[in-house]
This record gives sequence, C-alpha cells and structure tokens, in this order.
Amino acid sequence: MRHILYLCILALVVACTPSTATLPTPTPAVIDVASTAQTPVATPTPVEPSVITLHVWLPDALAGLDSVEAGDVLSEQISSFETAYPDIEIDLRLRATTGSGSILETMRSAAGVAPSALPDVTLLRYSDFRAAIAAGLVPPLEEGVLVTEESFAPSIYIMSIVDGQVYGVPVALQLLHVAYRERAVPIESWRFTDLLDAQIPVLFPGAPASGISPVFLLQYLTAVADTNTATALTLYEPALRATLRYYERAAAANLVPTDVLEYDTPERYHDALLDGSAVVVTSEMYLGALQENLDLATGYVPTVDGEPATLLDGWLWVVLSENGGRRPAALEFVQWMMATERQTTYMQTIHMLPATQAAQQALNPAYAAFINGLLQNAYLPLPDSLDGTTARALQTAFASVINGQSSANDALEAALAQSGN
Repeated sequence: MRHILYLCILALVVACTPSTATLPTPTPAVIDVASTAQTPVATPTPVEPSVITLHVWLPDALAGLDSVEAGDVLSEQISSFETAYPDIEIDLRLRATTGSGSILETMRSAAGVAPSALPDVTLLRYSDFRAAIAAGLVPPLEEGVLVTEESFAPSIYIMSIVDGQVYGVPVALQLLHVAYRERAVPIESWRFTDLLDAQIPVLFPGAPASGISPVFLLQYLTAVADTNTATALTLYEPALRATLRYYERAAAANLVPTDVLEYDTPERYHDALLDGSAVVVTSEMYLGALQENLDLATGYVPTVDGEPATLLDGWLWVVLSENGGRRPAALEFVQWMMATERQTTYMQTIHMLPATQAAQQALNPAYAAFINGLLQNAYLPLPDSLDGTTARALQTAFASVINGQSSANDALEAALAQSGN
C-alpha cells in the first residue's frame, strides 16, 4: 500500500506544499576521444519517470474530517485507482477551503513564482472556480472529455462552462429548500399569500454570509423575470416591493421571528427540525438529518409564485496539469472518481449531493425526484455583486422590515435612494 490516506489527511497541516517528482539522472555518454573530431556527441534524451506522481489537493470542506467512514472510503477509492493504474501514484494534500492558505489563494501565489508547486488536480467551489479561470489559472478541458450534457441537469452542466468552453467537472452540490417534520395538515403551497393565509411560520437564515441573506436573495430573484441568466445584481422595484410586503405582513403576524437576522447559515438552527418547524435547509443539512433517521417532508423556499426554485452552489474538479503524460493521467483520475458508484458512496459519507443525475438517483430516488424540480429554476451565485451597493441596499431594506423599523414602502424608498435608483 503506497499510502494510508486517512492518517495522512489528519496529519497534514493546511499550509503544506506538495513536492515535485524527481526525474532520473541520465547516464553520461561514453565518448571515444580519438574519434571526437569525426563523431558529434549526442545530447542525452530525458527519461520519463516510470511512475507518474499526481498531486491532488482536497478542500477540507469535502474531506469528511469528522467521519472515519469518509476517510476509509476515500482511501479505498484512491488505492483502487493506483492498483488499476500502477504507473500512476496519488499524492493527496489537504487544503483550507477559505481564508489564509486556501486553495485559490495558494494557486494565485504559486502561479507566478513556483508553478511547479501547483497541483495537477484540485476541487474548487463555484465562485473560486470562476475566479481562477478569470485569473488564467485553469486551462479548458478537451472537448467531449469528462463532461457531457446527458450526465447532468442543464443548470448543473452550465456550472462547468465559461465563455463557451468547459473548464471543470461538477461533482458536489449545495442547494436550498425547506424541510419539516410531518404534520397533520400538510403544507400544499409555498406562495407568499397562501402561507400568510395559513399562518405558517418559516425559519431561515436572515443574516448575510456575504452581503445579502441567501433566502431573501432567492425570493427577490424569483420575483424578477429572467434573472436566472443574469450575471449581476440589479434593483428592480416591483420585485423588491412584493418581497418586502410579504415580510411586513409575516412580521406583523409573528410568522417571522426577528432572531432570523442572527442566523447566517441553516446549520445554526438544526434543532428546530425536531419541533416540527418549517425551516430552510441546505441539501447537506437535509441529507445529514436523514442519516440521523429524522423523518422529514420537503418543501420549497417561499416565493411570490410558490414555484420550485433554489440557489445552487457546488464544487468542481479542475485539471491544472498541461504537460506530457501528467494531463492524461490527471484526466484518468478525475474520470475514476466521477464513476457513479464511487461518487455516490463518498458523497453519502460527507452528506453532500452528487452532481450527476445517475449518482443522485442511486443516493436517494425520492430526493432525486424532488430536487429535479428545484434544478429547473436554479440560480447560480453572483459573486461579483453580492458585496456591492445594491446587495447592501436590499439587505438593509429587508432587515428594517423584519425588525419593525420600517414599513415595506419606506424600506423600498430607502433602498432606491441607497442604490442610486
């Protein structure tokens, strides 16, 4: 066994730097001095290593560090790859997902001064994936390699494409929806007006992890026509008015507690699932709850029309290696890890939703059918505008209505003024 992966993951520090493979030193040619005048000396041809060492970076968010099973599964999958491809060896390194020493930050630092320190293969979150491509750090994939439209829902396939070229392979997804314990009267509509009439409270993260609450952002976007193809956040008065009026009425009826403004992620109120509340969850949180044997019904994030919609985020494999046999070897590794059985098995251990339709079906057929509706109207992150003036104006208006400081009309006027409209 050439590695004991799980122990290596726990032992590695986030800032470690992968080593580079060493080429064998060519044997000097033996030269006949007497014939040097007549016979030119041949330049030795570099010898390719018999075993290629692929450097693979894994973000800690997908490492399953709190799960012995995840480490065992990943170790077995990579060991099986090395057995199937004896001329390829995997050097797996753990990297931080965000902050100092993160994958994107390290890629940017190494690209100019030590390109040999870059990995051959890594996983990037969607926003980092786009940023890395914009910085020229990720080469496009060969046409028809690894990513096909048949394997993914259209909204997921779009994640892999930038300017008409495929750059990455979606592998793990994160999306938003509602979950709740079964109740005597099921929730049949997620339309704003119907939820108000039925007096159904919904708990959700109202604080912004980045500029604006993700739930409020989704509700606002669904009220704006054709926004799921937009690349920037703009202020559209009718959409903001409709969304703020819902929260004005919901707050007055005590259907939205003011403490939602203290939550920036659904994981902060995990225990609310136990008391039967309807809560906005991530797919990761929902799949984890199923592992805890919680019997949960699913629903949609409340919107103006009540139709299925979600914010979609995720992780993609990217291949950075461009030289010699390393790129084909890297492509073989990604293809191996994307096999339906392996993708399903590992994603199950870390409670993530696999990207391919086949793996989703294998993981949980009922959940796959549910999310298929959500993915018909999925909104990808708009990372360039979620910390801008418009985002702050929208969040300020939303928060002022929730905590009772402003009416919907006053908050709307303030948002228009703040954003310059």
